[in-house]
Amino acid sequence: MTLTTGQTLTADEGYIRESILMPGAKIVAGYENIMPTYQGLVSEEGVLELIAYIKLQTAEAKGPS
Repeated sequence: MTLTTGQTLTADEGYIRESILMPGAKIVAGYENIMPTYQGLVSEEGVLELIAYIKLQTAEAKGPS
């Protein structure tokens, strides 16, 4: 994906974590910074569960390999 800064990156676990806790840190080009932060509102276990859920949804959207 391409960010508003022109930087290109992969949406890996680190990016997902950062986006949950500090959503304004890296904004995807074409999108506004409207997501609220969940820092202090979700536990570490909750962050890990959210990451696992997002990865599962991505895998299901891609279909069988």
